[in-house]
Amino acid sequence: MKVQKKIKLAAIVLVSALLLGGCRIGNVEVVLLKPIYHNQVFKIGKEVCKKKEAKVYLANYMNIYGNAYGIRLWDEKSRTEDLEQYVKDMTISQLSQVKCMNGIAHQHEIELTKEEEKKAAEAAAKYFKSLSKKERRYMGIDESDIKNMYQEYWIAMKAYRSLMKGVDEEVSDDEARVIEAMQIFVEDKSRAKEVKKRLKNGEDFAAVAGTYNEKGTIELSFGREDMPKEVVKEAFELENGKISGMIKTEEGYYFIKCVDKYDQELTDQNKKVILDARKEKAFHNVYDEYVADISTVFNEGMWKRISVEPDKDVKTDSFFEVIDKAIQGK
Repeated sequence: MKVQKKIKLAAIVLVSALLLGGCRIGNVEVVLLKPIYHNQVFKIGKEVCKKKEAKVYLANYMNIYGNAYGIRLWDEKSRTEDLEQYVKDMTISQLSQVKCMNGIAHQHEIELTKEEEKKAAEAAAKYFKSLSKKERRYMGIDESDIKNMYQEYWIAMKAYRSLMKGVDEEVSDDEARVIEAMQIFVEDKSRAKEVKKRLKNGEDFAAVAGTYNEKGTIELSFGREDMPKEVVKEAFELENGKISGMIKTEEGYYFIKCVDKYDQELTDQNKKVILDARKEKAFHNVYDEYVADISTVFNEGMWKRISVEPDKDVKTDSFFEVIDKAIQGK
């Protein structure tokens, strides 16, 4: 990751879109194929996803992602096919993760409290009440179905938070430090020697970079994980305005000029990136072990037959918003 004035924040695994590809459900590989009931979309271990659950997610995602900036994207014929596939992939991805996290929760004896169950039921009643008769028919659900889905969603989030308890949330300034710099990169050693000579003679770094630099940019910001270790080792010892020597790496030769050895704003942002990476690693230590040995069944034929057909009378898009507010106590 190269930081160009702004660090891209890592997404939490549970809510990221791990899209369907090949014989996979989300990021869970299909390892066993056998008959399942016609109303089931997939089964992961003992966790089952029913068709009506998938249609709840489909209905909400097609409205969440099908409308942007006041534009109904479903009306753009050139985008409809890609958007439909995205919505279906998102549905399978998110549901598979919720189901897997419930399996992990069962292993770790993680359950909802009576108060949490009550709040989930209240949220289900609120969401179900917001649905029109046509929306209820489209999804084929009743209030008890929504309650069960909300409880599973809540358990998944609770299990995720439980896995994060052991993660060290302290990230030092030095570990997260981001510097602003200028670079010159060349692959050829003879060209590197020319750069070294010109810089030694006191020529302007930016001017030399304009002539020799073979990277896409001259100005950049980076943390300790963003550049070759040889570059990081030398660059992070530079004071403002100072220029490194010729730094040899596997890909070629670097020269670095330090502009600001400590960018406070980007360093603060990078702390979140590092912490998110720690959480992702902790999550996968448990998640990957869980999915390694479980069988997965996917009703591919049935899923292909379900088309995302936007209906102007099916407008629901608050399924996740309602339960998230309940979990946050709002």
